[in-house]
This record gives sequence, structure tokens and C-alpha cells, in this order.
Amino acid sequence: CIFAQIFSDIMDSPEIVWSTVTRSPHATWGAIGNRKWLAYTLAFSLDLLVSAVVCTIIGLIIYGYATVDWSKDTEFWISTLVILPFPLCWNIAQYASFVIQITGHTTITGHMKGLAIFGPVLLLCIAMNIGLTLAMYYSGFTKNSTKFWAWIITASPPILTGLAIKTVLKQIYIRKKCNDEEVAHLIDGITTKSDELISSASQQKDFLDYPGQKAAL
Repeated sequence: CIFAQIFSDIMDSPEIVWSTVTRSPHATWGAIGNRKWLAYTLAFSLDLLVSAVVCTIIGLIIYGYATVDWSKDTEFWISTLVILPFPLCWNIAQYASFVIQITGHTTITGHMKGLAIFGPVLLLCIAMNIGLTLAMYYSGFTKNSTKFWAWIITASPPILTGLAIKTVLKQIYIRKKCNDEEVAHLIDGITTKSDELISSASQQKDFLDYPGQKAAL
């Protein structure tokens, strides 16, 4: 495995280990964490920002649902606003999972690679989801059966399809990471995990070398 050999070479070189650790995001956040007031301020600011964004999105969703006239064509609104969203959001989350685990989510290039690989699958699942929802509605199935079965029939195919294809694509990418020289040297989500391992191993070594720690262990 080319990537495994690269990782082994890195671990055998203190200079490369130091370079890898110091350029990783963990080293940056660790440096911030050593300045407590800066860390607290940044964490609180990010918490406020994320909370504001989430509250705004939830507020818009609540406002949108509140303005819908549910009495007019109730089955259509149930199909599009109750049955449709869950599998739709699920497959978007599958894209996020793929990027975080494989191509890397902290860079624009990571997202671009993730979209190039998983984007067609995401579009396929969304199209399948919308098509099944409309089919259930126009066939009268949503109206004439329990909403639970309409939801199962609508949600299961796109969710299971997305999971299956994502698993295959992950295996293909990992195989290329081991066998393809160009892919092996890419900075992606897998490389980031190796940075974490290197950082952890280095910190553990420093911990064990600290006077008194070996005796304590």
C-alpha cells in the first residue's frame, strides 16, 4: 500500500513528524487552547454564530409551515412538507459524511472532490425521492393508505441506494489511496486522520518521556 508506506516513512522521520503535526489543524487549535481567554472568546463567539444560524433556519421553517393553508389539498402538503424532507435531508447528510470521512471537509478542494465523486449519487437519490413522493401523491396512495406506509415506500429506496453506493465509492477511493501514487499523496480526509495519529503518537511519546510518568504508569 503506497499510502501506508508514506505514513511509515513519516513516522520514521522526526523532522517530517514535526512538520506534519505543526501544519495540522489540531496544532492550530491546540495553540489557541493554550491561551484560555482567547479559546473561551473564540468558542463563545462560534457558539453564538452557530446558534444564530440554526435559530434563523428553524424560524424560517416554522414561518413557512405556519403560512401554508393545510386545508387546501392537504395530501399534497403532507407529501411535500412532511414525507419528502426526511429522506432528502438524509442523503444530503450522506454527502457530508462522505466528504468528512474521505475527501476532507475543511477545504474547498475537498468539497469539490466530494461533489465530483458523490454529487451524481446525491442528485440520483434526490430525483428518486421527489419522483416517488409525486408518484405516491398522484396515484392516490398517500390519501388512501396510512401515511406511515407512504413514507416507508418513499424514503427507503433513496436512503438505501445512497448508503449502498456511498459504501462502494468509499471502498474504491480507499483502494486508490493505497494503489495510486497521485491519490496517495493527496491531502484529504484520510490524510487528516493520519495527521491525528501522528499528533497523538507524538504527544503520547512526550507524555511517557516526562519525568515521573513512566513510574506512575
